[in-house]
Amino acid sequence: MPGHPHPWRIMTAVFVAVLMCSLVIQKLFSPLGDAALRAADSRQISVTGVIAASPSVPATLTLRDGDSRYILANASEARIFAGRKVRIVGIFHESTGLLEVRSISPLPL
Repeated sequence: MPGHPHPWRIMTAVFVAVLMCSLVIQKLFSPLGDAALRAADSRQISVTGVIAASPSVPATLTLRDGDSRYILANASEARIFAGRKVRIVGIFHESTGLLEVRSISPLPL
């Protein structure tokens, strides 16, 4: 039909507009959702145990507290305490099993 734009041009323009809007919405709301999930998933704990190498993940340290094991997220701080009994205060993420070390102090054996 003369005088009318081709429908594929209109569909392409609508598709590009929807794609751009979805990217903008994702950039705006993704950090808020991530922060809400982190807040719901994590809790502060204080736990004592022995720092040891992880039996299942190479180059990873864990804190053994009886039957419980916590994977240390930032193991570089704990590496000097390997094999020793320590108290760790940190943030435990239940979905991943990671323990972020906030403070670490050695305990007498």
